[in-house]
Amino acid sequence: MRKILWAVFTILLAGLIFFGLTKISKNFSFKKSAAVQSVNVEPVVQIEGTDLYLAENGEVVARSGSKKPLLYLDKNIKFAAGQKITQGQILFAAKIAAGLIKSDFTVATIRLLDSRDIAVYNPQDAIAVFSSNKDANLQIDSLQQVLAKAKIDATKIVKIDLRFDKPVIAFK
Repeated sequence: MRKILWAVFTILLAGLIFFGLTKISKNFSFKKSAAVQSVNVEPVVQIEGTDLYLAENGEVVARSGSKKPLLYLDKNIKFAAGQKITQGQILFAAKIAAGLIKSDFTVATIRLLDSRDIAVYNPQDAIAVFSSNKDANLQIDSLQQVLAKAKIDATKIVKIDLRFDKPVIAFK
């Protein structure tokens, strides 16, 4: 009896799946030509000295709009709208900028210090130093914890160095 019920159930299920697929396939039209479609990307920083912006995924876009933090790069590096950045350090800077949007640290400028380190400045000239050798999200979380403690203690921070296991903090 159990085998018969199982067989009936399987047949009904197969029929439902087939019916559903034929109904779905009638509603979709498949195009033979594949078109490349640009995904709407939100820029996170403006490349200093240009009207170009950089999205977290590394795409350079020419879009004006709300004011974005400035990313200072080597003057010899030239970009064009639609270009995809592949340099790891610049991509890491964009990832940091995107992560800091949701934090209490307001970003004014970002500078690449060397091949591994990035300095992020807020409007009050406090600096947070990040390392591309460590996970960006962990460093952003550490920064957020330091800022929350500083807010509770009512202390002014000049520099937060997140390159180490425990953040190094310099106060005013």
